[in-house]
Amino acid sequence: FGGVRRGGRHRANTPSGGAASILPHNHPRVAELFRALSEPNRLSIVHCLADGPHRVGEIAQHVGLAQSTVSAHLTVLKEAGITTARAEGRSTWYQLNVSGVAKLLEAAEQLIRETEGIPHA
Repeated sequence: FGGVRRGGRHRANTPSGGAASILPHNHPRVAELFRALSEPNRLSIVHCLADGPHRVGEIAQHVGLAQSTVSAHLTVLKEAGITTARAEGRSTWYQLNVSGVAKLLEAAEQLIRETEGIPHA
């Protein structure tokens, strides 16, 4: 693709338009993040958690899945670093680990809106 260089590096442009230093990319980690977000039910769970911490039962009720299914999805999200779990008494509360995930999903939805109607090659 155009200016993308192999090896996971490219030159970034500065606001003035000049080239900045070479920036490394962590493509394997980015791929892991997108893999975790690639399942629609996990996206629903992330949207639920964007409202604040919830227990598995609350998430299950909100997204309409069995608690065991939600737990499995939460494991994938946790392994990707997207969520964290906090034990409190007999309950475990799950929350987003990073605030940027909700912004990433908003950007993806905006991209979809912008590309709707564009013919696919």
